[in-house]
Amino acid sequence: MDFKQFNLSHAILAGIEGLGFVTPTPIQEQSISDITAGHDFLGLAQTGTGKTAAFMIPTLENLSKEPNKSVTGLILVPTRELAEQVFQDARALGKHTHVKTMSIYGGVGKWPQTKKLRQGVSLVIGTPGRVLDHIRDGNLILDKVQMVVLDEADTMCDMGFLPDVSTILQETPNSRQTLLFSATMAKEIRQLASKFMREPVTVQLGALNAAPSISHVMFPISSSLKKPLLLDIIKETATGKILIFTRTKHKAKQLADDLYQEGYKVTSLQGNLSQAQRQRAMEGFRLNKFDILVATDIAAHGIDVAEVTHVINYDMPHGVDDYTHRVGRTGRAQKIGEAFSLLTPEDKNVLFSIEKSLNEPIEYRTSKTFDYGVFRPETILRSSNRNDQYSDRRPAVKSFKTRRPNSQFQEHTRNNSRSSASPDKNINRYPSDKPFNSRRPNSKFQEHTRNNSRSSASPDNNSNRYPSDKTFREMIDVQCAQCGKDAQVPFKPRGDRPVFCNNCFRSSDLIDKKDNKYTSDKYTSSKRPNSKFQEHTRTGTSNSRLQRRPGENAKDSKSQDRPTNGYSSNKQSNQKSTAFRKNPKFQTSGATRSKRQRSKFNGPPR
Repeated sequence: MDFKQFNLSHAILAGIEGLGFVTPTPIQEQSISDITAGHDFLGLAQTGTGKTAAFMIPTLENLSKEPNKSVTGLILVPTRELAEQVFQDARALGKHTHVKTMSIYGGVGKWPQTKKLRQGVSLVIGTPGRVLDHIRDGNLILDKVQMVVLDEADTMCDMGFLPDVSTILQETPNSRQTLLFSATMAKEIRQLASKFMREPVTVQLGALNAAPSISHVMFPISSSLKKPLLLDIIKETATGKILIFTRTKHKAKQLADDLYQEGYKVTSLQGNLSQAQRQRAMEGFRLNKFDILVATDIAAHGIDVAEVTHVINYDMPHGVDDYTHRVGRTGRAQKIGEAFSLLTPEDKNVLFSIEKSLNEPIEYRTSKTFDYGVFRPETILRSSNRNDQYSDRRPAVKSFKTRRPNSQFQEHTRNNSRSSASPDKNINRYPSDKPFNSRRPNSKFQEHTRNNSRSSASPDNNSNRYPSDKTFREMIDVQCAQCGKDAQVPFKPRGDRPVFCNNCFRSSDLIDKKDNKYTSDKYTSSKRPNSKFQEHTRTGTSNSRLQRRPGENAKDSKSQDRPTNGYSSNKQSNQKSTAFRKNPKFQTSGATRSKRQRSKFNGPPR
């Protein structure tokens, strides 16, 4: 079957021949006739199957029958790159027609677009945000629109354009013809179709996943080894054009810079670039100026390069839909393509979803020339069952029969030799009908119990809280730096800091009882200024307020230490300044007053 069987005009057939199309793809074969007949159409097919030509050929055919300077056709796409790509295809297919086409999207000035809209165009291709801006400004009027095309509708819903799309469709006549194309069928797509389409002809080609001509390979790796493994894959694999995807724009730029340092012809396509820089990057990638393109998910929907042989997911996508759009950049037009993914242990959830969508397990591969170090790729187990991702999460153990004894108390419990002491002595805290949970020692008593050193002291004697045979913490013998007596402390002393006994440490000479701070000047360390006095010692100032004892009242300090405001630092000078301001001699007005003040206090007038 060829395109001549669709009864197309000679102008459209000439444009098809100019692009080198010979036979239509399955989606084109099943859609062109219905769209030309005026039916609403819902097309569900994989990325790279010729969906753009499937709606562009009949759209140009219908619009070319009645040339009009008003906007009669509208195509909405999610990204700027896709808008530019569809615009180029429309120009090539409608080269021999009288249909005027233009593209409008953000990132560029609005005035050139406004000027061209006022001159008159028939077909507008744009993103929802900029199209809605021109509608609100009165530059774009859609009351004569005959056809509306929603390309990559699932992506527009994922990007949050659904409210804008609904607003735009409400500005068009109800008699319009609506075409919707998508790679996936989400709930939002069904709702959109039921609201704005009238008995659409639905065509679905195969499963809604990647094309069968694409082979999928996973490379298990840790996050720290992803970049060296990527370089090894590029070096050891015979590749043509390579498209690498990352999750963030900053990582895309950094990875492109690293590959450039390794000597590769690489460019990046990410959100921090201007529209002119994006177009130069895409044009260079198409014209073989660059062999590698590092991009983000948003840019994936506008890349249509037939020579892409490999897609590498440097970062795994967030879901199956993003994975489908990514790998759809290769294997286009029934060509062979490969999709490599660097799989980390954190990406197992996405892996199970992808395998379920493909209905087949994904191949796992390791590089024979790469040094994995201590990482073992086989630790990331392959599984096609989604529920296996929870296989390592065992339920809480309710009995000691299935657990290893983690403490002497558990071993004692398993041997059925629990203490028979009465509950009145507060010894048997764990009754026989509840097993001991060794994973959460929430108190010192539990920690002590796990070490099999339960106290035998009576509840009335609270001094011996821990038994004498095995203490809770080891005590260190030291000599008090204040009184010289022997003492014990529960920590290992440092050589550069003094150690005190309990009585000396709690004395008023060493501790500020009000603030509970260490204030003795004899043992002050300049390394840790924990009090105002230590800070004063480090700076070397002599402010008496910082040297007050804890019992000293703040009102006893001298008033001369307080900073003053005004012309002078004492009361007498302040009184003189007040007398000067109240002197009637200087209570004149106008230039005389300012002149006298300048001559008397600020020197001669200039």
